[in-house]
Amino acid sequence: MAEYEACIAGLEAALALRVQDIDVFGDSILIICQVNGKGRTREAKLFPYNTYLESLVKKFRSITFTHLSRTRNHFADALATLASMLDISATMEVQPRAVRLQWAPAHVNIIEISAKCQDGKLWYIDIKNFISSKGHPPEASSKERKILHRLATNFIICGEKLYRQSFDGIQLLCVDEDKAAELIEQIHEGV
Repeated sequence: MAEYEACIAGLEAALALRVQDIDVFGDSILIICQVNGKGRTREAKLFPYNTYLESLVKKFRSITFTHLSRTRNHFADALATLASMLDISATMEVQPRAVRLQWAPAHVNIIEISAKCQDGKLWYIDIKNFISSKGHPPEASSKERKILHRLATNFIICGEKLYRQSFDGIQLLCVDEDKAAELIEQIHEGV
């Protein structure tokens, strides 16, 4: 019943905002199949929910329902949480927002960008130089110097190689983008 309640509340809010076209994403296969006509409700207590949901669906110009498996519903959970915190009235003007899906954690994108933007320098060279007492880069601002100092506390140099110490004490070798691609390829080949 909670899935029906959530879906109905969302559609009512959209109708109150005069939305005509909507894409609905949900992790309840029961509801998605029923509104797409691939199944029927068998439980008597769900008949009123199903009937009301079908009447709401008819009020939209176009509506699609897409099932997200529970492993892919982080986006739906986040939207549901945000929607429950808002008090939406019919007089409120809502601007549409473009949502960009990101397939990797943000820190991965930052590392990839910084690795490509250093004019041929390795992404970790400033950290390595700082640890080996060569100091800060001459062009670094005071804020960048503080960040470098804080970052360097998680790294150590052993021989000529730089390692990052993980939270569980494992030392992770720092490599450049080419070496990382080579290692990933070897791992996936089963070497």
